[in-house]
Formats: sequence, C-alpha cells, structure tokens
Amino acid sequence: MKNLNNIIKLLLLVSTCYINAQIKKDTIFLIHNEIQKIYIEPNKESDYYTSLTAFFNSDAKGNKKLKKKSEKWVPLYRYHNDYYLYAPCDFVYHNPIQIKEKKLLVGGAETVLYKIDKTKESLEKHQVKVEYQDYDGKRQYLEYTIIDIQKTIAIFKFQSEYRFMVRAEKVKDYPIIINECIQGKVSEFVFAPSDYKALLRQIK
Repeated sequence: MKNLNNIIKLLLLVSTCYINAQIKKDTIFLIHNEIQKIYIEPNKESDYYTSLTAFFNSDAKGNKKLKKKSEKWVPLYRYHNDYYLYAPCDFVYHNPIQIKEKKLLVGGAETVLYKIDKTKESLEKHQVKVEYQDYDGKRQYLEYTIIDIQKTIAIFKFQSEYRFMVRAEKVKDYPIIINECIQGKVSEFVFAPSDYKALLRQIK
C-alpha cells in the first residue's frame, strides 16, 4: 500500500511537471529580453485574472444587505484582430471602471470617485450615457455602447477617449497579454490603434 501511494505521488509529480512544461512551451512571447518579458498567458487559472479585477474587491467587504446595481468593467485590447486583457508592468495604466447607482469609480494610480447625477439607457441601441460631476462641479459624460452582447464587449467614451471594455465576470473568456518587468519599470506594450468611430457606425 505504501509503495502504491509512492507511485501515485510520483505520477502526480510527473504529470504536474509535464503540464507546467507544456504551458511554458505553448507560451507566445511578443518581447523577451534581459529587462522584460511580454507574452500571452495560456493559463486560464493565472493569478493575473485576480490582479486585473482586484479593484472591485471592496464591494465584497461591504454590507451584503445593500445589493444595488453595480457595473464592473475591465479594459480590453485588440491584437491581431483578437481581444485580450492586458496586465501592465505598472498597474497605474490599468483603469477599470465601476458604475454604481450614484457613484462612478475609475481605477489607476489612485481610485477617482465622481458623483453620478443621472443615467440614461437606450435598450434598442444598447447604449448607456452617464452624467456626472467632475472635481470642479462641471457636468461631464461617460458613454458606452455594447458591440457584442454575448461577449459583453463595449466601446467606452470617457474624458474624450475611446476604449474597449468587458464585464468583469467575463474576463476568463479572454487570454492575457502580460508585461512582466524583470528589472524595474519598463515601457508598456503599444497596441495598434482601433477605429472606434467606424465600429460604432457599423452597429447603428
């Protein structure tokens, strides 16, 4: 019986080593040098998925009795016509967005909080327009349009900038491009620009 247990342990160890080696073998590197590695993460159980959604963890610690509408969005990127999440070298450049009933929160170097005045939804066009106040009390708008309902992909327009976003609960549907800093902070990966306005025209 003892020998059988030892054999099972050995088989498990060999299997784990094989899987890890296979994952490493299957990893696609976009940049690989002495100061940084940028690669596509093939492991859907990677801790980076947790890191990319950590911004929303404060909700889990709140009062569970106060369950109000809350939308959680994570940045999404296009690379060779496919969608990817991106884990930057410096998470200052990771800007998730949370839309609550009366609050708009934006992640980055620090969490920025805005007061929402009202939210307008167009169900037919799958559009949402959020009116909020900036720090000077001026009226501003965040707008987004769902371009893929099944995959929950949207184009956001926020502070005059367009970007792809995906619902936080869908992040594991997408691989991650990881910018792993080996020696301090390095430059971020530059994605090719997308013609957001043309994409929006196609769905109208």
